[in-house]
Amino acid sequence: MPPSPPTLGRQGRHHRVLGRIHLPHGDIDRAVVAFADARTEAEQHDAPGERAISQTFLSLSLSPACAFADPVRADDELALAHQLLEPLDQRATTLYADNAAPERDAGTSRDVTDRTTVLRTEVTVTGLAWFTPLLELPSPSTTLYAANRTT
Repeated sequence: MPPSPPTLGRQGRHHRVLGRIHLPHGDIDRAVVAFADARTEAEQHDAPGERAISQTFLSLSLSPACAFADPVRADDELALAHQLLEPLDQRATTLYADNAAPERDAGTSRDVTDRTTVLRTEVTVTGLAWFTPLLELPSPSTTLYAANRTT
């Protein structure tokens, strides 16, 4: 019997939804915990799609904040997101992961604008036009980090 295709299941989704609520409200710590809980539950229920999405949002929420405080962890979390996405067909989630790297590097890398331009082109080519505004706006964690650095 061939293996079943990876699917998104209910396992872990409720944690991910909580993370998606906490993140735009600037509650990064609670978002990180929720995304980590979602990944763990998805692993326990063998839900690779949910695990990859949860890991991607975990790395996205950690990117800017963690990049300065713990750059090794930021790199590790993002690498794991890409590793989990590799065998799956999740274009939008992959774009989120690709967007995490420039966010992580904001303020420390001079090529962030060029990398965002490449992402914008990929979004156009893949036909995921709804993603374009996400490239135009900084993430809540980037904005909060920048605000905290200037005060």
